Amino acid sequence: MNKFISPPITWLVLTVAACRLASADSAEEILRGQVNHQLATECDIWLVNSRDLPCPQNLCGAAAEPAFYRRQQASWILTTPDYFYGTANPDQITCVYVHGNRISNAEARRRGLKLYRLLGGNSEGMRFVIWSWDSSQVRGRIRDARIKAARADRESFQLASLISQLPDNSTVSLIGYSFGARIVAGSLHILAGGQFCGNSLDTEQLPAIRPRAILLAGAFHHSWLRSGGKLGLATANVDHIYSTINRRDPALKHFYITSKHSKPKALGYVGIGRQSLGSGAHRVTQHDITDWVGWTHRFDRHIDSGALMNQVRHFALWNAVD
Repeated sequence: MNKFISPPITWLVLTVAACRLASADSAEEILRGQVNHQLATECDIWLVNSRDLPCPQNLCGAAAEPAFYRRQQASWILTTPDYFYGTANPDQITCVYVHGNRISNAEARRRGLKLYRLLGGNSEGMRFVIWSWDSSQVRGRIRDARIKAARADRESFQLASLISQLPDNSTVSLIGYSFGARIVAGSLHILAGGQFCGNSLDTEQLPAIRPRAILLAGAFHHSWLRSGGKLGLATANVDHIYSTINRRDPALKHFYITSKHSKPKALGYVGIGRQSLGSGAHRVTQHDITDWVGWTHRFDRHIDSGALMNQVRHFALWNAVD
C-alpha cells in the first residue's frame, strides 16, 4: 500500500565511529595519475564525476564514462571505470548519493561525506558513491531552473548506465535530493526498460537489480510517477521508494517556473495520490516531513533532522519495510 508516515516523538541517536574521515576536501585533493591499488583505504567511498560529459541525446547503449575517484587516506585518487566495476562487492550495499542544484564539485564531496557519516557506513558493509553532476549556477533564476531541469533529465541516463553495469545480484540504494531526486527517478524508469528524453538502455543491458530509492524534496512533476506517466516505470522494478513531502518548502512552492507551458507541482511539495500509482502503490512510502524541516529547502536542514535521518537510514541500509 502507499504508506504515509507521521513524525515520531523521539528519535534514536546513532553512534558512528566506523571510519575516520579527514576534513580537507578542497579541489587540490584530487590527485591525477595512476592509482596504487595497494594503498590502504579508510572507507569504500567513491566520487563519480560526470560534469565534463556531454548531455546524451537519443543514445541507446553504454553512456560515455564519467571520471571515477576513490577516497584513500583523505585524498581523492583518480582510477578507472574497470576498477570501479571490478571491485564491486555484491555483499555490500552500494549507496549512491545525487546532490541537488547549484552545487560545486567540492560542495558535493562535503555533503556526500557528511551524509556518509550520518548513515553510519563502514568499509565492510557499504560502498558509498557521491554522484557529482554539472549543477553549477547559471545566471537568471528562471533560466537556471529550466536548464538544470533539462540537464537532470538527461543525467538520468548516465546514472542508469552505471547501475546497469553492476553485478546483477547487487544491493543498491539511491539517495537523491531535489533535482538529484529527479535524476534518481529518471534512472529507475530507464532501468525498468523505459525511455526518457529519447535515452534508453539496450534490452540486454537491463539489470536484474531492484534498487531502493530515497527521494528527498523531489523536484519533478508530481504526476510523473503515476501509472502511464512520464516516469511510470520507476515503480515497476524497485524494491521500495521512500519520498518526502514538505508543504512549506519555498523552492518547491515555486517549482512551476521550470516549465514554460504549464504550472507543474513538485512531488516533494504535494506528493502523489495512491490511486495514481496503480500496481506500484505498495512499493512507495510517502512521508510528510513538514514539521521536521519547515520553511527551507536546505539539504543540511534535512539531514540534520535526526528523525528524518532515522527514516533515510532505515531505507538506505535495507532494513525491513512494513
